[in-house]
Amino acid sequence: MKKEISRQEREETADAKVKDKRRVKKALIIAACVFLGALLLAAGAELAASLLKKRGAEEAVSRREAEESGIFFFEPDYSEDIFEDEVYLALDRSIRFEYMGEEILLTEQSASRRGGAALMFYNYFQCVINGDYAAYPGFFTEEYKKSPYAEIPEKFAMQKLCDIGIKLFDRRQNENGAISEIFEVRYAIFENNGTFRRDIPSLETRTLVFELAYDDGVPLINSIGRRKNA
Repeated sequence: MKKEISRQEREETADAKVKDKRRVKKALIIAACVFLGALLLAAGAELAASLLKKRGAEEAVSRREAEESGIFFFEPDYSEDIFEDEVYLALDRSIRFEYMGEEILLTEQSASRRGGAALMFYNYFQCVINGDYAAYPGFFTEEYKKSPYAEIPEKFAMQKLCDIGIKLFDRRQNENGAISEIFEVRYAIFENNGTFRRDIPSLETRTLVFELAYDDGVPLINSIGRRKNA
């Protein structure tokens, strides 16, 4: 005679099946999480190894360049606030701007009043001093940025610039009426860490030649060259 299963037994059997399904589902979820975690760890390790390799290569290049140039560079410190360095603050940090025989000291107010190249250079040097490498490419023309000779660092620390001088050398106008201006620019870097310029040691200057091109009245840097024997 077939034994009749009670309602309670049927409910207990159903509950057991549900619990079994839950245990299986939980086990699958745990297994999936472990698998994904292992993949993430592997990817992270590979990325870290890649970054370390790239950094090592960059450091090797930097050491080789320093050895070849004979220039000593201070250790870069991207967390340093240079405005807390009392020795740097005691140096001449003014910006001298000479334009058509007139020389002024560039401040936020004087640069804003004069506009044009004066304002561009004031903002340019504030960008460099503050290590704002994200904003730095915005000072250049698209033509320059596409040039194989363009020197635009991807990243640089705050720069302890001093002894800054800017002098108009030439002013030109082509047949289409477009104006370009040539400036001689010099400045020194106290405790140069080599992240922005690698051609000068600390507290030495080498005159650069900036060509400014005007785009709808706004000056942008179209080229930067180096003057020999300067």
